[in-house]
Order: sequence, then C-alpha cells, then structure tokens
Amino acid sequence: TGACHGGAPDAAMRAALVGRLGRYLRNVAVSLSRFSDEVLCTALQMVLSAPPSLLPRAEMVPALEAALSAGTAHLPTAEVALSALEAWHAADADLLEAAGDDPAAGDPAAGDASGDAAPGAGGGAPGAVPSLAEGAFPACGAA
Repeated sequence: TGACHGGAPDAAMRAALVGRLGRYLRNVAVSLSRFSDEVLCTALQMVLSAPPSLLPRAEMVPALEAALSAGTAHLPTAEVALSALEAWHAADADLLEAAGDDPAAGDPAAGDASGDAAPGAGGGAPGAVPSLAEGAFPACGAA
C-alpha cells in the first residue's frame, strides 16, 4: 500500500491503528473483572503480551496481579505473567536496580511510597480483579 499512496497515508493509517488497538486493550484491561474462566485467561494473556507502546505498564498491573494469582492453577497464564515481568525487567534494568533500596522508588504503578498495602489486597484501584485476589477464581482451563 505504501508504493501506491506514498508514506503519509501509511503513517496516518498506522497511527490510527495504534490508537484503536490501544483503546481496545485499555477496554479489555478495565473489563477483566467481568470475565471468567477461559475468557479471563485469554484476556490476561492478551493484555500482558501487549507492547508498552499500545498499553502502558501502569495499566497492566491489575492484569499482572490477576495473572499471577490465576497462574497458581493454570501454567500458561503463569508463564505469560512471568514473561511480562521478565520483559519489564529487561527494559528497565537500570530503573529497577536504582529502586533496590526503596521498592516504591521509580515505580509508576505505586500510588505512594508507604508500601503498607500488600499486592492484591482489598481497596485496590477501580478495575481491579478482586475475585482473583480473594482466591474465588476457578482455575483457568479446568475441565
């Protein structure tokens, strides 16, 4: 398509596509609490596999917490969660090393540096997946 239309239309189409994909991923990420079983596992995998250019990491944190919880009963979901963590670490190794003395330092997902609330604890942000944090989630892929 670039040879027929030149570079500008391709760039505009690419920008429009990136915008639409980003909005779709955000909608899925905030709707995780509405999903269950296989649909939830697939949504978690999709959100956590998204590149940061489409969905900022801060918007992936509830999905990561949910995937780690669901991953205790469903290996593919655990693998996706760990792969996301590994990718984040590789991309921000210097930032993570600098935050070694203060776990909340440099963490855009941390609301404050107090560290009082445990991950997955109640009182989370809107869009969190409380049923996963409370252990009431049926295993992904259970027969």
